[in-house]
Amino acid sequence: MNYFGYTHDPVPGFPAFLNACLREVDETAPFRGPANRSDTRFEYQCNWSGDISRFSGEERILQQEKTIFSLSFHGGVIQYA
Repeated sequence: MNYFGYTHDPVPGFPAFLNACLREVDETAPFRGPANRSDTRFEYQCNWSGDISRFSGEERILQQEKTIFSLSFHGGVIQYA
């Protein structure tokens, strides 16, 4: 997998929230975290397309409807001759 993320507005506590989201990865879609998760301060969203052989997606964390972190990812099976 290849990914690139950007912290738009560093907010204390968001790294721990992101780590908690990533620990809830869905076994049927093991790309990043769950499709949605929220607590009292943050909202996590992850959208993807494809399957384990070829996929791409984006995730973001919002605080009060403002994006404070975003990340793009893609990956899949490496084919060789």
